Amino acid sequence: MNKIFFKYLTSKDTISDKGITLEDLKLFDYSIYQSLKYLAEDKKVDFSKEEFTFSIMNIEGKEIDLIPGGKDIKVTQQKRKEYTKKVARYYLYEESKE
Repeated sequence: MNKIFFKYLTSKDTISDKGITLEDLKLFDYSIYQSLKYLAEDKKVDFSKEEFTFSIMNIEGKEIDLIPGGKDIKVTQQKRKEYTKKVARYYLYEESKE
């Protein structure tokens, strides 16, 4: 059984991000994993100069909020790990629901 699917099924709280890690995404999509790992860990990324918000474009080009009002909330250095976790959650659990 797929490790990510098993983790999802056995999680006590499948709605929250508590059990999600970037390592889960590594098994699902290595390219996205590498990009998010870079954003989460590389201190050289200056979010004050970037235009990241807590939203993501789906495959159809529709903007999806990762948190309520996400398209209006900028990602900061302090919130970058939260952002990468939300993106991972989207790809692992939400994208297939659309």
